[in-house]
Amino acid sequence: MKFHSVKNCPVPERETTVCRVSSVGSFIGFFVTAALSIGLFAFDRWMVEAKNDVPSFVVTYMAIVIGLIALLFLFNFKKSLRSSNWLVQLGATRVLIKYRSYLNDHLPEEDSVIAEIPWSEIVWVRKTKENVVKVTSTASDDGPTHQYFTYLDLKLNSTEAETLRRNLLDERNRRPPIRKMNRALFEARKRRAPQSEIDLLQAEIRREEKMRPKGGSRFSTVIHHHYPVRMTDALVLRLDWSGIRPRIGHILKLLENKIPVEPPVEFTTDFTETFGNAEDRILDLAARGETMYAVILAREHYGYSIAEAKTFVESLLEKQS
Repeated sequence: MKFHSVKNCPVPERETTVCRVSSVGSFIGFFVTAALSIGLFAFDRWMVEAKNDVPSFVVTYMAIVIGLIALLFLFNFKKSLRSSNWLVQLGATRVLIKYRSYLNDHLPEEDSVIAEIPWSEIVWVRKTKENVVKVTSTASDDGPTHQYFTYLDLKLNSTEAETLRRNLLDERNRRPPIRKMNRALFEARKRRAPQSEIDLLQAEIRREEKMRPKGGSRFSTVIHHHYPVRMTDALVLRLDWSGIRPRIGHILKLLENKIPVEPPVEFTTDFTETFGNAEDRILDLAARGETMYAVILAREHYGYSIAEAKTFVESLLEKQS
């Protein structure tokens, strides 16, 4: 197993199959929500002219909220059209797996985010389906929510598996360098540091801004909690196949001649259960990128405030890494 950055990604082999997030879903989502938002604004205007008794601000508020959702769909759609949108490249002798989300392509291209795994270091592959049960709110009686995920599992047999696990943890805990430097600049000014130190920090920030990937400058200080690759305790590399094309059935057929294909597996993960180790469940949610649900679970179990629960979740992540 070898590790690469986006900058030095290996050249694809002949007849390579590239698996990426489909842009169709985000485009349809943008089209529907944008049309609905525009329609609500038009309906609000009609109500004002017709002097309807329905409060105008209610419709306006709904239109604005749906409009913001439309912008989120548009952002995801534009990201999905970039060359950075790929998860897996299946070649003749190896597989390339990029464990940085396509939504975070504004982070430094020098980071090690690609694993090159020869087929000889993969024991088997299988399709796994998971039903995740989560609590929505500590103050709601609506009951838990259910989310359904489809994964491509790869059983590893490599001496570098622990290094890969560490790289996945580093990626999950990564923060944009420019955010750290802005914070350092703020602290330096607060403690009235020498002007030479402040000038050095400002120069570093300008240098970092020049190194931002094209098209990603507006979101360079944002981390999207989307982690498509995880590793289980059984040395199984789990790839989230939600919205990925080609479909997982087609991929398994392609792999039949390369590695053994195990029967599919289905299981349920219930984060509302009262038994078991609460910290493990909270950490599992945070590791999936479900920080909000991890905070909710911490509040429900320990009675924390929102700020205390957030701090507790962050401390668990730091402790693991």
